[in-house]
Amino acid sequence: MQAEIRFEGFEGELVDLNGDGARGALVLMLGRHWGGTGGQSMLLFLGMKNGFGYLGRMTCITAPMEGSVCVMDSKTGGWRDLAVRVRGRGAQQKYAAMKFDGARYPLNPTVQSVMADWPDGEFVLVSGDGSAKALAAGRTYFTGLLGKATRLQMGLEHQRGR
Repeated sequence: MQAEIRFEGFEGELVDLNGDGARGALVLMLGRHWGGTGGQSMLLFLGMKNGFGYLGRMTCITAPMEGSVCVMDSKTGGWRDLAVRVRGRGAQQKYAAMKFDGARYPLNPTVQSVMADWPDGEFVLVSGDGSAKALAAGRTYFTGLLGKATRLQMGLEHQRGR
């Protein structure tokens, strides 16, 4: 008998990964069936004319936490590089560059080399309409960059979905 895998929720971000003008999706699966002590699974989908095509997945995503996933400005083979937080919090965060190899992105960021600097790009799956609605009432911390070099962390008081 096969065990049932329950769907407990997700957070998603639409982004054009390969510059073709069609937005694909980064989908962070939430719940105990989609992760463990190392983090959650993130599914990657390519935007297509009539929907989405499965591109791959990544494990050990520590989102939805501040600054966990960044769609970088840099590209490899025409595909946007992704940066995934692998350890630390606040100004001590360290990221792994996840670069498309012509067929897929790497599976596990914890076995990739750590980047020397913070990534340049757009941090996703952590703020804005999509994830703000999923936040529980209380206090949330946002970590980011101000300009090119000033790291900041601020606490936000909020009500659920606002």
